[in-house]
Amino acid sequence: MATDRKTLINLVNSNWQLPEPLDVPVFKNAACAGLPTEWWFPEKDGGAGTRNNTARAIEICNSCDEKRKCGDFAIDNPSVHGIWGGLSVKRRSRARTAIQRAHSMERAHIHPPYSEMRKQIELGTRGPLSI
Repeated sequence: MATDRKTLINLVNSNWQLPEPLDVPVFKNAACAGLPTEWWFPEKDGGAGTRNNTARAIEICNSCDEKRKCGDFAIDNPSVHGIWGGLSVKRRSRARTAIQRAHSMERAHIHPPYSEMRKQIELGTRGPLSI
């Protein structure tokens, strides 16, 4: 993605700094090693060929011994793009949201079984809780 000269000058004048480079781990047994990187980093406006390559990349990820570590890395680092651990940017975003919700519920001491019992009490299908 190219950045025009005016934008760069404005960034420099506003004392904007480039982010620190991301320390990407090396997955020694990765099934993707040596394969075309464009399969994992597809163009947004790509056609059927891009979709086929993305599907092929995800299939390779799903058979990889490093899938879990690779996916965890990408979930923990929202700035990465492309397919990581068999997950697209959208799927990693959804996973991140689900993880945050689970942590919020944990911090609030809300447990799904209790919530379900609470619903049953409110509906009158279960007696009161004893503490």
